[in-house]
Amino acid sequence: MNKLVFVVAVALLAAVAVQARSSSTMRVASVPKFRWEQFLGKVVLVTGGSSGIGFATALSFARYGARVIICSRDSNPSWFNGTDAARRINSDLEVMSLGGYARWVKADVANQKDVDALIKNIKEHEGTIDFAVNNAGIAGLIGYIHDKRMEEIFNGDHDAIRVNVFGTARMLAAELKLWAEQKRGGAIVNTASVDGMHGAPRVSMYCTSKHAVVGLTKSVAAEVVTNDPPIRVNAIAPGFTDTSLVWQQCKYLDDKKSQSWEGDYINHDHPLWAKYHDYYASRTPVGKLCDPMDQARMVMYLCSLEAQYITGAIMVVDGGINNGDLKQ
Repeated sequence: MNKLVFVVAVALLAAVAVQARSSSTMRVASVPKFRWEQFLGKVVLVTGGSSGIGFATALSFARYGARVIICSRDSNPSWFNGTDAARRINSDLEVMSLGGYARWVKADVANQKDVDALIKNIKEHEGTIDFAVNNAGIAGLIGYIHDKRMEEIFNGDHDAIRVNVFGTARMLAAELKLWAEQKRGGAIVNTASVDGMHGAPRVSMYCTSKHAVVGLTKSVAAEVVTNDPPIRVNAIAPGFTDTSLVWQQCKYLDDKKSQSWEGDYINHDHPLWAKYHDYYASRTPVGKLCDPMDQARMVMYLCSLEAQYITGAIMVVDGGINNGDLKQ
């Protein structure tokens, strides 16, 4: 009898174990996958969308069937211009397959009149926006804080504070005002930087501006956290990414008197980029530069339903730079 009881007990325990494994498997299998269709037909505004992270983000949303508005000021005619960026997106086979599109509007986010005109243009064409990516930004002066050229750029086109801070703040205000008028919610993603998490030599104004973007993101997120419909505000903090903003800095490395906006445009095939590419890659613990599409994927995640509980976050995408202990 005792032997029979033992056998029955073992059988019951085995059945429980199988059921537990089955339940565990079911729980894992029920984890929702990223739903691409959630962006189909949505309206997305991407500032600074003619190149770099902005272009990658605009292309990614359009490939998911979104209607994308990109804006840029096109201050340098040799850089990617907005018209060409929109053309490249609209001719992409993945974009065409889902009916996404992109169009360009000329606008300087640091200019209030341009911001007002941009929002008016969107209201006339798309009616509203569902997601906003405040990405427009510049490197500003590269050099020491006592550089005499500092005074030359204050309040000008190359002032990182004017563009990165006031430009982002103006866009945030305009987007929130639009949603308040229309009684709508949405998601906003700002582009900060890993340099907004710590200091870095010779880019003091850029670091200052990106610290401000971090503060703006957290503060504005707190202001609208109880909004109904929901509004979420987050930021990405990119590290060295394979974009024009990094390419142009090679001029300073090669000649300490040069600035990123001066001289020839440095593209991906330029000899200066070939010369300094490994230098930038070596400054990242993973040993390589980030692909702009990796930044774009984080932006899309922060706008997605899967991130609906995330707000006021600064998502660092830097290959380990911010965690200095990673590189031995």
